[in-house]
Amino acid sequence: MNPIPTKVLILGGYGTFGGRLAQLLAGDARVTLLIGGRSFGQAQTVEVDRRTGLAIEVAAYNQTVSTADRREGVRAAIERRAPKFTGS
Repeated sequence: MNPIPTKVLILGGYGTFGGRLAQLLAGDARVTLLIGGRSFGQAQTVEVDRRTGLAIEVAAYNQTVSTADRREGVRAAIERRAPKFTGS
């Protein structure tokens, strides 16, 4: 029986707990590890290959693409005004 590959997205993966969790899962060949966070500086310290980096970017984008805040941000940019985000 072949194990089913699993994708794991760790939001906050640059912090202490998230980083440790990422280290523990990194050795498991069945797991595709996606790490997301808010710190660009810390993100630069995580070395990944291009394919993994693109997968991280797509996963992060997919988390926000359908939100009202994303739509508001796009509308505000088109209308050249400050966005009014609601957290949704």
